[in-house]
Amino acid sequence: MKTLRDYINLIESNKQGVAEATPRHFGPKGAGTELARQIRANGELDRNKQPKPTGIPKKNEFNITEPKAKIQVKKDKGVAEGFEQINELRDRMYQYIRSIVPTWPEYVVQDWLYKGRGKNKNYNVNSDVKGEILEMIADAGLSPNTNPWQLVPNMKFTMDMFGPVSKKNLIGRAGGTSDLGMGIPKDKERHSTQAALIQKGGVSKEPAILIKRPEGYDLLEGWHRTIQHFHMYPNGYTGPAYVAVAQGQQGVAEGKRRDGE
Repeated sequence: MKTLRDYINLIESNKQGVAEATPRHFGPKGAGTELARQIRANGELDRNKQPKPTGIPKKNEFNITEPKAKIQVKKDKGVAEGFEQINELRDRMYQYIRSIVPTWPEYVVQDWLYKGRGKNKNYNVNSDVKGEILEMIADAGLSPNTNPWQLVPNMKFTMDMFGPVSKKNLIGRAGGTSDLGMGIPKDKERHSTQAALIQKGGVSKEPAILIKRPEGYDLLEGWHRTIQHFHMYPNGYTGPAYVAVAQGQQGVAEGKRRDGE
């Protein structure tokens, strides 16, 4: 019959057998199972952290240069070259028109003949530029062979000074709310610009261009600022103007003439 001591000895021997059966590299008793569990768990975490393959290579993985920058540079270069060519052609056009009326004031050539005809028109090799410019001059009652222009720095502008056609258009355009169906480019924008300039600085120092006729003055250039001046000063105002007297007419524009002009 086994005693209590026999049972205790049997239990102790079984515990020692379990400890000896545990692999040494897993550490002390019971550590092997826990360490193995941690290794398996860490392996699962590592696999979960790895991105799933998509079949799409990462950006610049193969050192491929983005094409947009190169295209943009070429585009900008082409635009710049295009502007240079346009400016060169415009300068040549201005110089050619200037040669038709070499004694005329540069301001009149630039603001009336060039802007009104040469700048915004698409001429080709068959265009009769000189013929069109001479026609504009003749329609105004002027001659390209003489300088008829006087700069009047203190011109008295009133609505009654204008001939019937200019007066009708000045009144009909109603402060810039209508272009009378003429299809004037950027009409409202240009009126807004002139209105803002006049509100800020008073009467413009940029001359209007006028032709004096028996029935009154014709306004050749300066429509937007003249309309806005009358909108701001309905009773009239004093400002600068280049004035020419149509052929066959005598007299000098009202106002003070600047010496040397």
